[in-house]
Amino acid sequence: MAYKRHLAGCIAATHEQVLDAREARAKAIQALIRQFGKPVLCAKLNIPGEIKSFPLADKAFDVAIAAARRQIERHDWRILFANEKKAVTGNEALLVIDCDSRMLKKSMITVEEEHPLGRLFDLDVFDGEGNSVSGEVEGRKERTCFICQEPVWACARSRKHAAQELVLWTIETIAAYFDNEFVQNVSAVAVRALLYEVSVTPKPGLVDRANNGAHHDMDFFSFIDSASVLHSYFEKMLRRGLSFDGAPEMLLPTLRFDGIEAESDMLEATGGVNTHKGAIFSLGIFCAAFAFLQREGEVTPDNLRKCIQQIARGSLADFETDKSASYGEQAYAQYRLTGARGEAAAGFPSVFLSGYPRMEAFYASGASQNDAGVATLLKLISVVDDTNIIHRKGINALRKVQVEAKYAFYTANGDMKKTVQTAGELDERYIKQHISPGGAADMLALCYFLHFVFDKVNHL
Repeated sequence: MAYKRHLAGCIAATHEQVLDAREARAKAIQALIRQFGKPVLCAKLNIPGEIKSFPLADKAFDVAIAAARRQIERHDWRILFANEKKAVTGNEALLVIDCDSRMLKKSMITVEEEHPLGRLFDLDVFDGEGNSVSGEVEGRKERTCFICQEPVWACARSRKHAAQELVLWTIETIAAYFDNEFVQNVSAVAVRALLYEVSVTPKPGLVDRANNGAHHDMDFFSFIDSASVLHSYFEKMLRRGLSFDGAPEMLLPTLRFDGIEAESDMLEATGGVNTHKGAIFSLGIFCAAFAFLQREGEVTPDNLRKCIQQIARGSLADFETDKSASYGEQAYAQYRLTGARGEAAAGFPSVFLSGYPRMEAFYASGASQNDAGVATLLKLISVVDDTNIIHRKGINALRKVQVEAKYAFYTANGDMKKTVQTAGELDERYIKQHISPGGAADMLALCYFLHFVFDKVNHL
């Protein structure tokens, strides 16, 4: 069964080991009571079956401790002693807390009853004399069975559920919790990347905090409105990536309908203005690929790029079937430039090989979020075959813009003040010339996404 992969290589605890651990825990609690004379919190997990310690359980235990500590911090209680132990018999922690034991128990009951994983938490409290503080006395509801919601004592006595069924429920519950946390975190990062992109100022010919760039139909708030409705779309992309069982090459067709729906949401939010069509395509693929890899194991920039390349390879076939006369289709028909779809099929080289490494270097040198974005955008403008520019001004204008951006980027030589000044000068010129490098702006959002997500990837 699929759940067995979560337990592969883990060691089952014997009955004797469980009893020995229980006795050692009781002795440790009484020793702490004698030493401090204060309440002790004993935190464990309710893990059915013989295998008590496995990766998902370890993560759930960390969540339990974090939730308990937050409750303690909210009450301004002082932790006098803390010790965590991970063993084959299960994870446990002992904390000595300077507080009223009954108040402590009530706060821990709140965690057990309100946290999504609280049914698995076992947060026992002992008062300063070593007596267990009863949850029932402090108002805890009678605990029910994981599966059927009957009183837990009744199910245990009748052995209503097989151990395998309880283990499966436990693993599925923990996995669903962390999948949901992952989706919420990464979708928030995707929206944050869009908000940072529009906020970077100055951006040559593009909407920013200072002006509308070379646009008359959109402004800064149009982008805020658009980004705000795309959160649910990024969630869908992530969930599709997490649940997809086939080869990456087969994932793209499952994403298309959600992308079309997201475009409709964007247009409704902006009154018919196309603010994020390119980002819906590219950032949606990034989310789906990231989730696909997350399910399999560690995500790195290199394997993310390879996965994106596999997913997006099929998008090039659109040029043979797409008759929508989009900017990308027009550029392909006239100049055989593949635009955003070509970028995606190649694994976004402008992002992974040019923009993102430069952005990380700028941050490492102490640049601000804004200035790192300005400098990265100039680099991207110099390398992206931007179909937005071609649509407005033609291929020659694109090549001229690329040369100008390259010159501006390299003559600034990492001087952020000069970089921002030069970008402002280009902004004034491009506004007058009606030039808008929107494709490069989409790539900038992807660079921010990579920066944010890999800055916190170990915490997802």
